[in-house]
Amino acid sequence: MKEKVFKKCQCVFHGWAAMSLEDFEFDDPKGFSSFTMGIRSQKPAQPDAVLYRHLDGKENAILDFETEKEVFLTLSEHEIATHCHHYDKNCRIEAFYHGRTLTREDLFEPDNLRQIANQLYRFHQLRPPSLPQQSFFDLLLAKWGRIAKRVLEEEIEEIWGQSRNFYFSTPLARIAFAYRYKARPTMKIMPVNTSENVSPTTSIPLDKT
Repeated sequence: MKEKVFKKCQCVFHGWAAMSLEDFEFDDPKGFSSFTMGIRSQKPAQPDAVLYRHLDGKENAILDFETEKEVFLTLSEHEIATHCHHYDKNCRIEAFYHGRTLTREDLFEPDNLRQIANQLYRFHQLRPPSLPQQSFFDLLLAKWGRIAKRVLEEEIEEIWGQSRNFYFSTPLARIAFAYRYKARPTMKIMPVNTSENVSPTTSIPLDKT
């Protein structure tokens, strides 16, 4: 993975072309199909550090690729998001932020709070042209509402029907029971005895509400 990421960076940053993989420090990737990786040069270089963001698994994203790209580049242009060195359908390479997470004490400093409020105000003044006018909840509902409804109202009943003979022998059966009867789990755990050809397991009794 490092070799592939480094080769991409060399294509973007020509000053890195004469450098080798050993000249850089690579953070462990964070994420799954889409992941981020910090890359820092151990020798003088321009830039000396970047954040590589691999873009994958976006088929079910709320915003399409072009809209998401426009939003990020707009934020970057107004120095709300980090500077963008490169953006394509497979990856985004951003300037690397050297800093730290704010602490609880930081958030009680009036000057810090003023700066945060100012940036939030600037953020909410931006209106990328292709950004949908609906709220995020409405977009989420339009994208996933029908699927969620089908799973909760139809497939959960099928799961329950197939699993009830096992007396909650699977976690999925217990979830189905909880949904069907709007039950809540108790903290008590009991062993399950079953004559079916399944491995003994445990079940969490549920109190109906």
